[in-house]
Amino acid sequence: MADTKISALTDGTTANSTDQVPIARGGSNFYVTPEYLSTYVGVSGAAVQSCHAGMYISSTASTTITVAGTYYKMAGTTTSTALLRFTMPTNNRLTYTGTRSRHFHIVGQTSISPDAGNNQTLGIQIWHWDDSAGSGSLLTHSIARTIMASADVFQMATHADVALDTNDYLELHVTNESSTNGVTAENMYVFCCAMPG
Repeated sequence: MADTKISALTDGTTANSTDQVPIARGGSNFYVTPEYLSTYVGVSGAAVQSCHAGMYISSTASTTITVAGTYYKMAGTTTSTALLRFTMPTNNRLTYTGTRSRHFHIVGQTSISPDAGNNQTLGIQIWHWDDSAGSGSLLTHSIARTIMASADVFQMATHADVALDTNDYLELHVTNESSTNGVTAENMYVFCCAMPG
């Protein structure tokens, strides 16, 4: 194997985290992983945005509000889009599978309405599960809320930033601060992208 030309090797087709890419540096030989290359090597040596994910609601459902003012994971069937170092193992959940801690910017939007009642105050927030801590919490800086009548459908948007480690995940949560009337999302889209660096 040591005397085999690279052109004579079998095409690996795809890369995984245990692959080793040979490099020469200062007269010595080393290897790096594809993860390292995609994370650190870019145009003119700049870091690249190499992790991103998106999801949207493909079938709507009402989110049950058991306690007014408490946030619950938004119900509905979601479809994933453009997953790179992410999976969507269940509806409304983007799980980071990269091996390096990264800083992400998150954008979420939804068109929602209360299932009943007038002048209901509805809110959305991004939920972050920290796998290493074994717990999760709402990103308080991501809150967005509005007051609306029962016939209204209102579009809300939120932005957030968070550091993600392997197996951390993100969800969009919703509440009705006025009552226990359910909340239905006509649509929803969440996208996150790693910041350069």
